[in-house]
Amino acid sequence: MINNKNIRLFFVIFFVAAILSKHRAVMQYVKNALSLCYNNVIPSLFLFMVISNYISASCFIPVLSKPFRWFARLMKVEDEHYPAYILLSLVGGFAVAAGLLKKMTDLGYDRRATQLLSVSMVGNSFAFCAFAVGAGYLGNFNLGVMIFISTAAAGLITAFIMSFFMEYEETRPLAVAQQNPSLVESIGDAAKSMLSVCGFVIVFYCMCEVVLLYIDNTLLKAVLCAMTEVTSGALKVSRLTGASSTAVCLCISFLPACTLAQTGYFSQDPKVVKLLFLSRLLHMPVSVLIFSILKNLFPVAAAVNAAGAVVVKGYQNSIEISATLFVLSVIFLCIFDSNKLFTKQR
Repeated sequence: MINNKNIRLFFVIFFVAAILSKHRAVMQYVKNALSLCYNNVIPSLFLFMVISNYISASCFIPVLSKPFRWFARLMKVEDEHYPAYILLSLVGGFAVAAGLLKKMTDLGYDRRATQLLSVSMVGNSFAFCAFAVGAGYLGNFNLGVMIFISTAAAGLITAFIMSFFMEYEETRPLAVAQQNPSLVESIGDAAKSMLSVCGFVIVFYCMCEVVLLYIDNTLLKAVLCAMTEVTSGALKVSRLTGASSTAVCLCISFLPACTLAQTGYFSQDPKVVKLLFLSRLLHMPVSVLIFSILKNLFPVAAAVNAAGAVVVKGYQNSIEISATLFVLSVIFLCIFDSNKLFTKQR
C-alpha cells in the first residue's frame, strides 16, 4: 500500500544507495552547497534576519505598520502588528516571515487567519532578489529589483483574491506588553535560524544533484532544480535558459520544496505549506505578468549589464498593460465604494 511513510522510506533508501554508489560526487555536492550558503544565502539573509528579529520586538512596530495599514484593512485585520510584519517579511524573506507567522499565533491570531496571511508574507527577500539573482545571476541589479517587486506584489494580490474564497473571523490579537529587545538575543536567534536554513539548503541541493545524475534532458533539469531549492535553482535556470530573466522570475515565484519545508519548520503549521503551494498556481502568472510590464516600461534599466539608469518608456497600448490597469481600476473602485478603505474614520 502506497502512503506517505512508504514514499519517504523509498526516498531514504534511494539516496542512501546514491550516496554509497556516488560517494565522491555527493561529497563534492556538499562542498558546493556549503559554498552556496557561504557566498549567497548567509550574506543575503543574515543581517536582515538580525534586524527583523530586533525590530519585531521593539517600539518601532507602529511606525513600520503605516505603509501597509491599508492592506491590513483590506484583509480584515485591525491591529498594529500585521502591517509591520508584512514589511519585515519583504525585507527578510521567507525564513523571517515564517518566524513572524508563529509569533502572530502567539499573539492570539487564529490559525486559519495566519494560514491565509502567509500568502502575502512568504517570499524571497529584497537582498536575495536584487543582489544574488539580479547582480549575481543575471548581471543586472535592476532586473533583480523588478523580480522582487513582481513577486512581492503578486503575493499581496494573490492573498487578496484568496480572501474571497477562504473565510475567517476578524482577528484582534491579544494585548502584549512591549518588551525591550536585546540585540544579542536577536543575533543569536538569527544565527540559529541561519543554521537551519543552510541545513535545508544543503540537503535539498544534494538531493537535486543526485537525481540530476540520471537525467539528460536540459528542460527537465531546469524544472527539477526550480522545484527543489530556490538559490541553486535560480542559478541553474539562469544558466540553462541563457540568463532569461522571465524564466528566473517564474522560478522564484514558484516556492520550491526546500522553501516550503523551511516555512513549515519555522511556522510549525503544516497547513500553511499546503495553502502556499496552492496559492502559487495564481501567484506565478501574476508575478510574470507584472515583471513583463516592468520590463516594458523600463527597457533601458532591464537591458543586460545596464549601468543603473532608469528611463521610463512611453505608454503603449499593449494588451497586458491595458488589462492590468483595467483590473486594478475596478478593484480600487470596489474597495473604495464598499469598504470605505481610505475614508473610514478611526
